[in-house]
Amino acid sequence: MKIFSKESLAELSNNVLLNNVLECFLGDSEVEAAMYYECPYCGANELLVNKNNSNYYCWECGAHGDAVSFLMNVNKLAFDEAVEVLAEMYDVELDVLGPRSTPLKNVQTPDALRDFLFDFIDSPSIIHSVLVNYATNVQRKIDREKDKELMEEINVQQKKKTKKGARKSKKTNRKAKKDTKSS
Repeated sequence: MKIFSKESLAELSNNVLLNNVLECFLGDSEVEAAMYYECPYCGANELLVNKNNSNYYCWECGAHGDAVSFLMNVNKLAFDEAVEVLAEMYDVELDVLGPRSTPLKNVQTPDALRDFLFDFIDSPSIIHSVLVNYATNVQRKIDREKDKELMEEINVQQKKKTKKGARKSKKTNRKAKKDTKSS
């Protein structure tokens, strides 16, 4: 996956008119002030785009997003592919910083994750939700390990009790045999 500079993505975002993108893929809208299109997700004629807004919202199914997410979802494109399509449509030159050098799955510590996210995501709310999800998953892993250790300890204790009980029953059986022999 390619990494683009924040500046070139900002330039693309400033140049992209969502209405034009939707018209290319969905045809003309019939309303002027607020444009409604047939939603490619649910088929209802409820996909709203305001002329001054760069986002869409379907009142029927709740689908929403911007031009990049629209291309990603409708045309099944990766983020970098959708960005390149829009850049070509709007004749915007993108600064490609290179392929992602640190895949997210190789980020092992919370600090490394935070640094990774701040490098590539501008939205604090998205960063917050990713970090909360990460912390929740880490806590679940810790809880599973604690549960596993607890179960192992319970099994050890049960084995000890079983051995003790077996010894007591052997002693009781020997004592009972002695008592029956002596009588």
